[in-house]
Amino acid sequence: NTIVAPGRHNFASYQFLFGPTFSLRSGRVTEFAHTMVGGFHSAGGVPRTDFAMAYGGGVDVRLTDLISVRAFQADWIPVKHGSWEHHVRFQTGIIFNFGR
Repeated sequence: NTIVAPGRHNFASYQFLFGPTFSLRSGRVTEFAHTMVGGFHSAGGVPRTDFAMAYGGGVDVRLTDLISVRAFQADWIPVKHGSWEHHVRFQTGIIFNFGR
């Protein structure tokens, strides 16, 4: 058993997911969708690694040849942790483009 002091929680999770991404480019905007499978590792309490999937997509906007902005990305991540758990992830950010 792990004892956690009241008001102090230490939880981290890591995902390692692999799969295809489908993109649709229109001018400076790229819409994308992906389906991935892999694992979900939780490091709070008793560490464990379980099967995970991710389904989602988002929109990138190219500012220059080298820099884009991820306007948004949303993913649904079901994890087989004994029974199924359901997680969601929302992201934004800056993308540095290398190559063509």
